[in-house]
Amino acid sequence: MSVKINGKLLNVFKKPTVIDKETNKPKEPEYAVQLLSEIRLKNSDEIKNELIDIKIKSDSVAKYKIMIGKDVDITVSTFSKSPIYLSEI
Repeated sequence: MSVKINGKLLNVFKKPTVIDKETNKPKEPEYAVQLLSEIRLKNSDEIKNELIDIKIKSDSVAKYKIMIGKDVDITVSTFSKSPIYLSEI
């Protein structure tokens, strides 16, 4: 399943290095973006700002760095060990 998330791109960053437990060697670096997204609260006209971290591919870092400060749409795939509940907006 894919979902489109929109918001203001605040940051692009490299995640801390992870060591593989089996090989005891560092894994490939991982990168993420931070979006500030506005979410309209149910039964209200109030807006809640939420900071969302989204993992990105290393070859996308340069593309997102030039968009810092701008509103962006990012299509993401979803995965979870727990159920995901979706509701119509």
